[in-house]
Amino acid sequence: MAMILAIISAPVIISYIVLTHFSPLPETVVPYVIGLSEMEAFEKLESIGLICFVEKNYENEDVVSFQRPEAGRVAKEGRAVTIIIGKPKTIDYIIKSNETTKESTGEAQ
Repeated sequence: MAMILAIISAPVIISYIVLTHFSPLPETVVPYVIGLSEMEAFEKLESIGLICFVEKNYENEDVVSFQRPEAGRVAKEGRAVTIIIGKPKTIDYIIKSNETTKESTGEAQ
């Protein structure tokens, strides 16, 4: 009896596994969102079934300056697209050579 039940239920179990784990998800092309506002980029990505992750680690401007994956890539619906808002902070610094340092401290030979 157990053998008959196993033979009958095996195709159902195999079909379930194949359909839930190996069925292809619809694909879409990642759009170009650099230069759009955060809201415009979010709406554009969400409207085609992609998830939008926003990072605001930068300052200046309120537009998308980076996206990953890049535009034109084929992605499965539900894939996350990371966007970064703004541009990196600029840090001014001066690099002094060893000779310049010696001259300014009076150690030049």
